[in-house]
Amino acid sequence: MGFADTIPARLGNLSFRISLDMSNNSFHGYLPKEMSHLRQLKLDLSRNLLIGQILSALSNCSRLESLDLSYNQFSGYIPKQGIGNLTMLKKLYHIYLTWNNFSGAILASISNCSKLAAISLGHNKFSGQIPNSIISLCHNKFSGQISNSIGNLRCLAVIDLSANNLTSEFSSSELGLFTSPNRLHIFKNCGLKGNIPDSIGNLSNLVILGLGDNSWTGSIPTTIAEINLSSSFLRGPLAPEMGELKDLESLDLSNNQFSGKILSSIWRLESLDHLSLANNSLQESISDNL
Repeated sequence: MGFADTIPARLGNLSFRISLDMSNNSFHGYLPKEMSHLRQLKLDLSRNLLIGQILSALSNCSRLESLDLSYNQFSGYIPKQGIGNLTMLKKLYHIYLTWNNFSGAILASISNCSKLAAISLGHNKFSGQIPNSIISLCHNKFSGQISNSIGNLRCLAVIDLSANNLTSEFSSSELGLFTSPNRLHIFKNCGLKGNIPDSIGNLSNLVILGLGDNSWTGSIPTTIAEINLSSSFLRGPLAPEMGELKDLESLDLSNNQFSGKILSSIWRLESLDHLSLANNSLQESISDNL
């Protein structure tokens, strides 16, 4: 169970403290205003029972580097003068606010921090359009189109926009915004449509691609280790290139409108551990291939 108490105000006296980890306890109540005295800090209060709004006074923590308030019961808006104003928090590179009850729009100023490498805001009640700097914003109420300036986030490793109300059509030119050396991109949304751009295949570090539950059309890129294109309204025969994915470990093409024969080369992919072709219109005897 861990510690079960409010966070003591006297923590604010530890102005020299660089790292403060109080995660995985049962701390409850509000953040004491004295925490704004911790100017240089990596703060982890995740997985507690903390409530209320984020202190606007956190903007006084001018050397704040990492903030993890995930898995609590915080609510309300991100204050304009607090962590929403990254012009005051130029050293901040990690923000984790996942699994709380935050609401309202994400302030555009959240994109002002050049060192920002990770923002995780999933499983809240955020709404409005998505600002330029994002990482995990799944299960919110975002709408509108995805900003091209996402491509300016050179350190971005993960994009998860799943379970929102986004609407957009991707072209090959727009996929130029994903040329940064990222390892993992996930676009499992509700409402995205258009062709799957060939330029996705230029992402040499891409490991996992999830595009399921959308209205995609077109062919599938061939340089990925894990592909999820389930429930994406894809149709036609399987692309021959699918049999050339030597590093492919997982392939989910279920709930589409693929037709024709299953490529014999798919059965020869030595790294493939998971294959789902359920609920398509494929026609072939598979007994000779297994």
